[in-house]
Amino acid sequence: MSPAGEYPLLIDVSRTEVVRHDAWSSFAEPWPASRVALLGLKPADKVVATIFLRAGTLLHPTRFFTSRTQAVSWLSTGPDERAAG
Repeated sequence: MSPAGEYPLLIDVSRTEVVRHDAWSSFAEPWPASRVALLGLKPADKVVATIFLRAGTLLHPTRFFTSRTQAVSWLSTGPDERAAG
């Protein structure tokens, strides 16, 4: 993690098969991310992202994308809402 400030984070979930509880809970903790883009390619990725986005209070603006280009574009923009699907 970066001690120098917050940076955008791209998380590619397209190869994710299992998400352990400690991985889920880490998103409810503060860490230096200005915003988080979840990138998935399969319908199952969207299901996982939707559960994650609705599971609790997110500390970082977070969105799900199926396009890496769109995800990177969104990550490059300024601060906005806390979370969106």
